[in-house]
Amino acid sequence: MEEENRFMELWNFPHAIGAIDGKHIVIQCPFNSGTDFYNYKSHFSIVLLAVVNAEYNFLYAHIGAQGRISDGGVLKSCSMNEMIENNILGIPPPQRLLNRNKEIPFIFLADSAFSMSENMMKPYAGIHPKGSKQRIFNYRLSRGRRVVENAFGILASVFRVFRKPMLLQPDKVQVIAMATIHLHTICPGFAAQYEQQCSHQYVQPMINEKHLVSMLLELLHHPARHLPFLLDSICDTVQVHCSLLLAHNYAIPLPLVQSVYMWKYPQ
Repeated sequence: MEEENRFMELWNFPHAIGAIDGKHIVIQCPFNSGTDFYNYKSHFSIVLLAVVNAEYNFLYAHIGAQGRISDGGVLKSCSMNEMIENNILGIPPPQRLLNRNKEIPFIFLADSAFSMSENMMKPYAGIHPKGSKQRIFNYRLSRGRRVVENAFGILASVFRVFRKPMLLQPDKVQVIAMATIHLHTICPGFAAQYEQQCSHQYVQPMINEKHLVSMLLELLHHPARHLPFLLDSICDTVQVHCSLLLAHNYAIPLPLVQSVYMWKYPQ
């Protein structure tokens, strides 16, 4: 619930618990790999798939997928489906929004490269008229989702090894990339240089060392026909809720205490 509160207070998007996206880490051509690591940008790469909270901190990461695989494809090959089904993630049950009767699930914010599911929200496809609920919803979702892109930018700005191809094999690159995420997570000061570029006050999380947990999470995928609710209904609810939020001036509270989760690539 803390993550959801921060997304609503900082980015005016309700029921969001994280933003997800993928980043290509450019490498040299691995031995005997053919075109497995050759991506659509005409580079050899591995994919860093990450979930970030409202304050540019990494919550989950998966590193090592071949560059030819899309972000959505990487997501499909992950194991978060089982974790969600077993309620390991601890995602709260659907709840009502302000002045609305329909219960809405808690969601991860994604772009059009991902498939929509009960806990994964992506924007409407196509171009929509100015002032329409679809365009307002897409703007709000994009505004909340950009935190993951900003987190990648901070990571590349601080650890400049990402600015050029790594002349290493994928297994070595995985270790380096995961080390940078660890450092970014346990040293919040790395993001301080980004503070002046933000439109809100950066809130530095406090680290509880007793709750550093190593885990690798992947994300859920369901066909659209299996969704228990319609996107139109959610967008209508979110549009009304965002309008109510914009009518008030919300103050940013004091820093919150939260646990920091770490990851380790499986051997």
